[in-house]
Amino acid sequence: MNRPLIRITVTAVALFLITGLLNSEEVWLYNNTRVYGMVNSVKDNGKGLGVLLPTGEEKTINLEDIIAIRFLGRNPLLIQSGTQEFRFINGSSLRGQIIGNKGNNIKVQTSMAGELLFDLCGLKGFVSLPMSGYTGRKAEELVESDPANKYSFRDIIVDRRGSEYAGVVRKLMPTHLHLDIDALLQVRPIKIMYLRGVRMADQTRFPEKPWKGNILAYLNCRDGSIVKGMVERIKFNRWNIHPLWNEKSLLNISLDEISLVQIQGGKVQYLSQLKPVSVKEKTILAPPQPFQMNRSCQKDKLSIAGRRYPWGIGVHADSELTFQINKRYKEFRSDIGIATSMGGRGSVIFQVIGGHSIDSAYIYFPSEKVLCTGDNLIECFAQLPGVPEDTLRIFSHWQTLDIEKVIPGHGNIVNKEYLLNVKSYFEELNSTLKNLIDNNTPRREVFNHPSLPKYFARNQPNWTESSKPDMKWIDMTLKSWYRYIKKQ
Repeated sequence: MNRPLIRITVTAVALFLITGLLNSEEVWLYNNTRVYGMVNSVKDNGKGLGVLLPTGEEKTINLEDIIAIRFLGRNPLLIQSGTQEFRFINGSSLRGQIIGNKGNNIKVQTSMAGELLFDLCGLKGFVSLPMSGYTGRKAEELVESDPANKYSFRDIIVDRRGSEYAGVVRKLMPTHLHLDIDALLQVRPIKIMYLRGVRMADQTRFPEKPWKGNILAYLNCRDGSIVKGMVERIKFNRWNIHPLWNEKSLLNISLDEISLVQIQGGKVQYLSQLKPVSVKEKTILAPPQPFQMNRSCQKDKLSIAGRRYPWGIGVHADSELTFQINKRYKEFRSDIGIATSMGGRGSVIFQVIGGHSIDSAYIYFPSEKVLCTGDNLIECFAQLPGVPEDTLRIFSHWQTLDIEKVIPGHGNIVNKEYLLNVKSYFEELNSTLKNLIDNNTPRREVFNHPSLPKYFARNQPNWTESSKPDMKWIDMTLKSWYRYIKKQ
């Protein structure tokens, strides 16, 4: 009689545990481990989080140990008609519908936190959703572009046809925006449904505060909003956070509206979680493909050689992104490659190989049989390599590649024969120095010894013996290798 009751009890407990796991958060830690549980409190004055484990125990995890927290089972919300995405100077973005404004203060209805009030001076601008086509790109570029003279003292609006209007935004309403247009000396209403983007005048913005290296949280919400700030407390399944656009205010966000929390300033920092301080991009493609965070430049999922990456930066050549990390980190690691979606249309090998400097790298294009060596190979003056073992290892590796053209770090394009001549010179130099040292040849005689190999490129038309009149690079290599071999 008791056995069925026991089975039912065990089944009920099992169902409870499974339900708890399905509703739990996935906490990604800096050492590639994960913790599953429910984040239910803030510890140590905001320096840690309390996580309730499936066992019923509470575990405290330092914020700096966390990379991200994924909230399982969160579906994104559909974009409602009239939704705007407000872009803040500090990197936050907020999606909602305009209720109205009073002076510089604007009130917005949001899905994640209800009605919110904030200052227009904290905005770069806002764009209408969804963004698509030419006008969507133009609105994005308008809001996100670097300051320019034409944006200094005027607000700029882009409508659905791509036309621009300069003036001052006087009034915001759920259905209309009133713009004081300079060219007409009149205030004209523009329907919100006709808007594609608004850039706020640069001179009216609050100054951007540089990141000081402190730990911040990015709350990614189901409606697409991203709130950047400092978490004060977590209570009754609600997160209270001080947003950077107004650190004195306190947002109350339901746990059900949060899909992801990312930590900035922890032990491991993904660059895609930071905002670059400068961006230089140049492409011959039309339309342009600007960099994307956590997506390819074509807005696909990040993937290299079939391997998916949750974090990363998708770029198109040529691009240069600069980040400020405030001397907080000691090591940089990265995987670099061509997007899997390119299929067989692209093939390149990028490898950090050392030698000339610890971070020296080369790029090899197998299908084109082209090698870009960096400063480990120089054509116009003598080489300045690393230690003998590293130098010979690098050139031996390059010898195995199928190469027709070699692009050195300095000088003209050469062929594989030139590369092998340099390798032979280094091999002979290394062997000769070892023999001289083994035979106890006095140091003063080593550097002018007749057995030393002659540098093969001395008489080539483009070759110069030094980059500066008083610095002979051949002698520098000779003395450097002598000291290194002598210590071995």
